[in-house]
Amino acid sequence: MALRNQPYLPLYVQDFLTDEKLAECSAQSTGVFIRIMCLMHKSEEYGTILLRQNQRQSSRQIENFANKLAIHLPYPPAIILSSLEELLELSILSIDGNKLCQKRMIRDNALSEQRAIAGKRGADATNNRGREKPNNSEDFADDFAEATDSANTESENENINETKTTKKSIPKKFIKPTIDEINSYCLENNFTLNADKFFNYYESKGWVVGKSPMKSWQAAIRNWVSNNNPPPIHNPIPQEIITNNKPKGAMI
Repeated sequence: MALRNQPYLPLYVQDFLTDEKLAECSAQSTGVFIRIMCLMHKSEEYGTILLRQNQRQSSRQIENFANKLAIHLPYPPAIILSSLEELLELSILSIDGNKLCQKRMIRDNALSEQRAIAGKRGADATNNRGREKPNNSEDFADDFAEATDSANTESENENINETKTTKKSIPKKFIKPTIDEINSYCLENNFTLNADKFFNYYESKGWVVGKSPMKSWQAAIRNWVSNNNPPPIHNPIPQEIITNNKPKGAMI
């Protein structure tokens, strides 16, 4: 039976829970990913979602997929779009032309098909037993084992290569700061900066610098301070001067 005809999704629980990429995903993106896998499980081409010509309304392919998925998922397009961006950034999903792909599902389906071919070959040999080859039942076992070993080896090698690539290529995920963190950083460095204004500005831009995703919000603060030229407080007034100048009876 083809994987898409099975009433359940082959989900490798241990792999899912220990996957380094998924561990970096937000809860929102993880939920969207599970829903997408369910759709891919029922797709005509297993492990993919096809974007048809009449569904290409935007020049950005990712937006087209988000709008298509919004018809099938219980989330608004904006939520789906932000989740897709995160899943694609971490290579959990990929876009290949007009297809949204999940490599593990595609690989599992290929393995299943190879096993089915080996099983059919063995069954045909068994049905012809006594007419062409006297030991066709043994041929069936050999053919099935050979096809399975080959498919498993290919799958294992791809997993190893993918893991090596992942460890080398995935950059550290940017985490946007809170307003309190911005205030604390400015206090530590004697910067004069409106934390609310800084946060709202980059929040509205999606935390990008130019056209590139922001890598360090601390560096962005330093550039902000430098560009606006507010003088940092290098020589704060000593506490004893403040104390001596206070009116008598004033609370310190």
